[in-house]
Amino acid sequence: RSLPPIPAGQSPGGAWLLFAYLVYAERLAELYEEHHRILEQAADPIEWEVFRTAVLQSQGWEIARVWTPHFFRDRSGVTTGIIKQSQAMLAQEDDPDSIRTVPQ
Repeated sequence: RSLPPIPAGQSPGGAWLLFAYLVYAERLAELYEEHHRILEQAADPIEWEVFRTAVLQSQGWEIARVWTPHFFRDRSGVTTGIIKQSQAMLAQEDDPDSIRTVPQ
């Protein structure tokens, strides 16, 4: 998939950024399957999760953990919690619609 174009003079908003993340996550899954040797090097699923989380956080992502049993017991509560957490993060930013960069 490719991302929809951003009209000239505008910056991407929340929906565009979410879609960008989902495209990124799908590509990450494809790369994971293509490079099966990575799984062999990090056979421990916890080790892989720690590595993947560190990579995403180094790129400026904030990770919200959702435990499957909790989600199935209280979908509405989990979803509401994620939305509130996202809104709180956006409220702390100067321009929530701006493209964020991570210093190199």
